[in-house]
Amino acid sequence: MALATKIIVGAVILSLLAGFGFYLAQDLSDISLDRFAISGLSAITTESFTFTALLEVTNPSRIPVPVRTIEYELTLEETGEIITTGTLPSFTLSAASTTETALE
Repeated sequence: MALATKIIVGAVILSLLAGFGFYLAQDLSDISLDRFAISGLSAITTESFTFTALLEVTNPSRIPVPVRTIEYELTLEETGEIITTGTLPSFTLSAASTTETALE
């Protein structure tokens, strides 16, 4: 096989791989947080409280997306006071579906 033919075949293969990668990843920018809901309150005192919440995240892409960590900060809208901060552990957003994860 001539060198020119090898180069052309290689370029075609790279183009196909790049196109396939684009096809799989084209919906990644459309990942969305669809719902945040407080699902429980406990240990309520005049000084503090404990809450749990549910997050629903939709991944419309054709590939699963691993999430290493999410850092969060909850603030009281009326005063701007930071109520809590924290980090969610790693999880995976399944392909073409909605994933629920708890915030505790």
